[in-house]
Amino acid sequence: MPTALITGASLGFGRALATELILEGWAVIANGRRSGLLDELSRDVGQGTLVPVPGDITDPAHRQQILEEVQRLGSLDLLVNNASSLGPSPLPPLRHYPLKELTDVYQTNVVAPLAMFQLVRRCSRTPAASSSTSPPTPPWKPTKAGAVTDHRRQRWTS
Repeated sequence: MPTALITGASLGFGRALATELILEGWAVIANGRRSGLLDELSRDVGQGTLVPVPGDITDPAHRQQILEEVQRLGSLDLLVNNASSLGPSPLPPLRHYPLKELTDVYQTNVVAPLAMFQLVRRCSRTPAASSSTSPPTPPWKPTKAGAVTDHRRQRWTS
């Protein structure tokens, strides 16, 4: 059974993708900050293999918890870094952007996805790569939306 890890799986695109993958026979490790929404997702998918891991992806201890679930399932075929933060709304000009909030946005949208990738890459059967049509460089490349998806089933290079 192929295994996927989806961050930000409690709402929107992450939830829809988790649902569809489970219906296609995948095991899904679902991360999200709201445990109630992950519980609801679990009820909605019924008998599928869903492993909810509620918590904040920016927390290194939580990322380690996710890694332990990946290892428990044996390997990983797909990593989708979908968790994100938009920051303040309306978006202020950069000269007025609160630095604390900008730091939080970068932690969620840049640092945490890279840290998650680095943690799980040794558990993967396939590479994480861009969903674009061009080959990834080096073996992986995040998409603009922050999702990291399988591309041409290449092998990991160390």
